[in-house]
Amino acid sequence: MMPRRFDHVVATAALGTALLAACAGDRGAEADARPWRTVADSTGDTIVVRTLGAVPDSLAHTLVPVLQVGALDGAEELTFGYVGDVLGLPGGGLLVHDSEAEIIRLYDSTGAYVRNLGGKGGGPGEYTQVNGIARHPSGDLYVWDAGGGRVNRYRADGSYVTTWRSPFTGWFTQNQLFADAAGRLLMWLPIMTNPDNSLERQDSYVRLDTAGKTLDTLRIPLWPNESEPLQAATPNGRSRTMTVRPWSANSAASVHPAGGIVAGLGQRYVFYRLLADGKPNRIEREFTPVPVSDTERRERQAQIEQNMRRLDPSWNWTGAPIPSEKPAYDRFLVGEDGRIWVRVYTAGEPIPAEELPTPRPSPNGPPPVVLTTREPVVFDVFASDGRFLGRVKLPPRTRVLRARGNDVWGTTRDADDVDYAARFRIEPGLKP
Repeated sequence: MMPRRFDHVVATAALGTALLAACAGDRGAEADARPWRTVADSTGDTIVVRTLGAVPDSLAHTLVPVLQVGALDGAEELTFGYVGDVLGLPGGGLLVHDSEAEIIRLYDSTGAYVRNLGGKGGGPGEYTQVNGIARHPSGDLYVWDAGGGRVNRYRADGSYVTTWRSPFTGWFTQNQLFADAAGRLLMWLPIMTNPDNSLERQDSYVRLDTAGKTLDTLRIPLWPNESEPLQAATPNGRSRTMTVRPWSANSAASVHPAGGIVAGLGQRYVFYRLLADGKPNRIEREFTPVPVSDTERRERQAQIEQNMRRLDPSWNWTGAPIPSEKPAYDRFLVGEDGRIWVRVYTAGEPIPAEELPTPRPSPNGPPPVVLTTREPVVFDVFASDGRFLGRVKLPPRTRVLRARGNDVWGTTRDADDVDYAARFRIEPGLKP
């Protein structure tokens, strides 16, 4: 069943017969040696690309750090509170957004500090709450300052160009500003479906030109059988919180640089790249569900109950329980080259004792629940046309924020919980 299409779609190239030939045809000895195969077919109004076969651990790829920036102690420019975003710069440098200090800094290819991108404040080129950073095809950088209700534009070298007012304000998020290949900007915006409850909404992306003029809206599909969130409110109703049930049927979506969106309901290994002037692309993969362990279920439920009762002391778990099996995938990361990274669910493993956090006393209740298991972070990587390229397993305490080809940008955290911005290389490299 196809999801509801977004209101206005944007131009992108249809897949056509070239994809079908590439998937079905002979891709050489290297492709023949892989234990999986990709088949494609055109069914009705949809091109279906399906990958059959498992990926053995021996064929998983990993990330190797090429450049790291950060320090436990040192100059202010080299220490981070929390790295919210990392972009690769021309020449091999890094742009790093420290979302705790709310500052954006530039570093050269050796990791040496170069300059700040603007600064914290309300003046020209400054910002107080960064909702996202986008690299335009021209090389210019755009920073969405939600605190100031505006978007700042800079050159790639960090010099300030101009500012325009955001067409909407009042929403705060992270890493939700994008630029497509046609040079348009896309900003995340929730569309309220119930004026009496701000938690009931349909997420969307608003597309704008580089002067801030709204062009159209891409609504993220509403899926049947999506899990109802858990909610709690203070007795006076002024404060609310919402969370999803762990490992339940929840949607994922991201912007594709070709101009459309990638979206799906992670319960099954099926997702869509929604096109405009051609057939939608339905991408599927065989998978075996991973069971939820008793420890995972017990600790996650206790954590949610504790958080909800901070608002409503009488709160109790209602509705469906935590599932016994995990969905296929959790979220998408779409690379600057259009490759689609899908974070798949994995079996939980014990966290080493030396890495467990020490519970901190709370003046308003018991100490926070400490999780004793973690899920290894694994991404399946697909070409823009839906062909499966391989699986990347991240080293522990590593995050991926952006990718292009076999270059990846993100963070790594050491045993002292120090955050480092990093550029990685996929090893061995993924083949087209």
